[in-house]
Amino acid sequence: VKKMEMQSESQSKVVMQSDMSMQLFHSVSRGDLPRTTKLIREGAVVCARDYNDSTPLHVAAVKNLLGIAIHLIESGANVHSQDAYGKTPLDIAVQQKNKSIVAALIRAGARAQSQPCRCVSCTSDRRCANAKYILAEHFPASVAEAMMQGKPVPRIYKHDVSIFFANIVDYNSLRGSMDPTTLLDMLERLFSKLDRLAHVHGIQRVDVIDGCYIAAANFSADQASDHAVRLARFALDAVAAASATALDEQRPALGAVRIFAGMHCGEVCGSLVGAHGGRKHTLHGDAVNVASRMGSH
Repeated sequence: VKKMEMQSESQSKVVMQSDMSMQLFHSVSRGDLPRTTKLIREGAVVCARDYNDSTPLHVAAVKNLLGIAIHLIESGANVHSQDAYGKTPLDIAVQQKNKSIVAALIRAGARAQSQPCRCVSCTSDRRCANAKYILAEHFPASVAEAMMQGKPVPRIYKHDVSIFFANIVDYNSLRGSMDPTTLLDMLERLFSKLDRLAHVHGIQRVDVIDGCYIAAANFSADQASDHAVRLARFALDAVAAASATALDEQRPALGAVRIFAGMHCGEVCGSLVGAHGGRKHTLHGDAVNVASRMGSH
């Protein structure tokens, strides 16, 4: 009897897990970050498979859902998983030209040159060419080339780079008073706006650390003649974009996001830090430290 009870309990867990996996796919497909976060917190398997052997990360790559993709990666999603056609999330993101997803997957350790695809609708050469083009928009040319070839990424020194830091005002208080899913939703809306502005002004997003957004001009691209002015214009637009972003769309009375914004120019060194899923390309130097302090007041 005890053995039968254990088998019944085990079967119930399998059914429950299967149901949660279906819910996870549904929430990811709808772009519902709060629901996705809640399901993962309750035990949904981030590497679950659907009828095409796709994972939730494949779905996020198809639909260009950057916030959800990052959350799945941080929750342990396998960036190398292949669907029934041999495609990884990176293959799909490249095919769809979803540039932010490509950059996020590369930073998480996905290889830009994947195994040959078994789908006759695309070729490995085409995917690699697209990946190289997309990487070149997010990283210096030498870094993009090294990442494509799986080689060690060289450090890059530049003498005149403009660095931007934005910190959300009273972020620690907000983090303590807001529900985590609501906080994530606010960050997704704010940083998506800043990403679009960065593209408009031709600057590079360097990193996002909790409630801090970091960008640079004249690092990935040659902007020696106007990098400071370019970044200053971005900073003004960023402050305006934040003030038009609600803290909680369900409770407008809470008001809008406010940010401290600071920038500084100077010498920096860019390098790839970390390993496997945690690696990222970031900037170091006193100019970065000064910009950080200026962006805190």
